[in-house]
Amino acid sequence: MPKPHLPETLAPDLVERLRTRFHPWELIRDWGLTIDSLEPGRAVMRLVPTRCVVNGPRGNVNGGVLASMADLTGAMAVCTAFDGAMPFATSDLHIRYLEPARGEVLADASILRFSGRGAIVECRLTVGDRLVALCTANFAIRQGLGADMRLTHPFPHPPGTGHADAPLQRLRYALVLLAVVILAGALGYHYLSRLGALDSFYMAITTLFTVGFRELGEVTARTKLFTIFYLIIGLGVATYALSNLTALLLEGDLRGYLMERRMQKQLDELKDHVIVCGFGKMGFQAAWELKKAGVPFVIVEQDETKGRSPRFAGELILYGNAMDDLVLERAGVRHARGLITALTTDADNVLVTLTVKQLRPDLPVVARSAKLGTERQLKAAGADHIVSPYEIGGRRMAGLLLKPEMMNFFDVVLQQEQLELGLERIAIAPNSALVGQTLREARLRHATGALLVGLVHPGAGLRFNPSGDERFQAGDEILIMGPTEALETLQRLAAGKA
Repeated sequence: MPKPHLPETLAPDLVERLRTRFHPWELIRDWGLTIDSLEPGRAVMRLVPTRCVVNGPRGNVNGGVLASMADLTGAMAVCTAFDGAMPFATSDLHIRYLEPARGEVLADASILRFSGRGAIVECRLTVGDRLVALCTANFAIRQGLGADMRLTHPFPHPPGTGHADAPLQRLRYALVLLAVVILAGALGYHYLSRLGALDSFYMAITTLFTVGFRELGEVTARTKLFTIFYLIIGLGVATYALSNLTALLLEGDLRGYLMERRMQKQLDELKDHVIVCGFGKMGFQAAWELKKAGVPFVIVEQDETKGRSPRFAGELILYGNAMDDLVLERAGVRHARGLITALTTDADNVLVTLTVKQLRPDLPVVARSAKLGTERQLKAAGADHIVSPYEIGGRRMAGLLLKPEMMNFFDVVLQQEQLELGLERIAIAPNSALVGQTLREARLRHATGALLVGLVHPGAGLRFNPSGDERFQAGDEILIMGPTEALETLQRLAAGKA
């Protein structure tokens, strides 16, 4: 197989060779799908819809057809590194439908990241100038394999798949083998030396472990030959079993197994937590803020050399690929309150966001944007909030010169470790005593000691410093500032627990 790299130019006949290969496929023969263009690391396909790919009277292109089209276009973009060969299979594909596709569809796939082991491809499906779907595909590359290859999972296995239990499985296998050898020895001495059951097992065990007190029963030539072969085989099995037991006790396998089990138990019990994907500089700081706030969290990081900071001793750190469904499931994505993706590249953050939104469409996702201009892709992937560290840093630097007093005020509010003052956004439950009261009647500052800064009615925007005649409704959110104790009192009142 050719060495994987993106060439500067392509063979002149590559497009024709690919057309010849794909057009006979039964799956796409009648779709109206053609290869539009091909460049190093990029492919464009065009779909002129036929009746077999259109749903309903409005002429919407079937969503499965769009997904297959995006997958195939991405595969063609990657195959430019192999002169048309395809030694891979899609290991992970995520598509987000933005609006119905009516009319001629253009799929434009480009490689975002490429190495000898895999490629991440983004595919944009458009109708005219409208973006109808955004797809990210993760292709795994294996030397010498064909297009039917499936990726063998390189990520940590969930409990029960055998990865964490490997040391115990080896020990169980050795002990079972040892028991079989002892039983065989006991049966041999029973028939050859005319011994009872207890004496037979006594001879089998003392002979195997070379204790050698005394021989029981008849000692014949057959008994001696049996003992010789029994010792040769039995000593090997016993040595293997004892070496596995020693490794389990002394080499850390048992400790690692117990730690793995304990961590999995904690993960299973975790509820209403935050998942932090990536433990670089930004992920580290996000996790540290969550820890200071007392919010439960779990860190997902692929690099096992990270996560050894004394600040996070005893915290839940799951080593695995955050773009993998199984790893996110193990991190408790079904029961989480939010997810922060702070991976190194925007392509990885897009893929994590797509994966999360497929598993939990309602889960709030905060995504890091490393490059300016990628906010649109993250938003299309489903990110609820996008943070650009360079943009925020630039705004703060300018703000410190233009409005230093205002910036210092927000520092005081946000840095709660320096002053017992916090700013919270609290939802009002339907059973709260506040429902139906006006701000003047509620007298929040007198009752709790907290200051109401803003009010958000359902479906409306944030209103700063609302008037006293505003009336609280179920589902309202209030922006409150005050000491920690006052905020906790107001939270109980808003939740209907006071």
